[in-house]
Amino acid sequence: EDIKKDKAEQKAVEKMAEKEERKKHKPEQKAAEKKAEADEDEQARKAARREKNRARTEEQLAEQMRQAQTKERSKEDIKKDKAEQKAVEKMAEKEERKKHKPEQKAAEKKAEADEDEQARKAARREKKKARTEEQ
Repeated sequence: EDIKKDKAEQKAVEKMAEKEERKKHKPEQKAAEKKAEADEDEQARKAARREKNRARTEEQLAEQMRQAQTKERSKEDIKKDKAEQKAVEKMAEKEERKKHKPEQKAAEKKAEADEDEQARKAARREKKKARTEEQ
């Protein structure tokens, strides 16, 4: 019986020793788990930061593209405006010439009529001169 008691006592002591050993390892294990958790959190933060930076970079590139397109559109608009302005000016000149055409034609006809009149007068003078010389 003493041996049985001794064995039971021995078992109890061993269990207590195991329990104590486990207790010793628990803080170390907890510390290791906390460190692993902290490492995971840090990795997640770094990944989030990288993603945020990538998104910001993409947005900046997109904004630059929009600005370039706007600038290009502005250049095209300026070209179109200049072309329209030239077309309007040409049409105005054409209209102005049309207005002057009748006046110009009238002036040309008058000039022709004046020349014809001068030629007739000169012809009359020549005729008169020739008659006077004949007489």
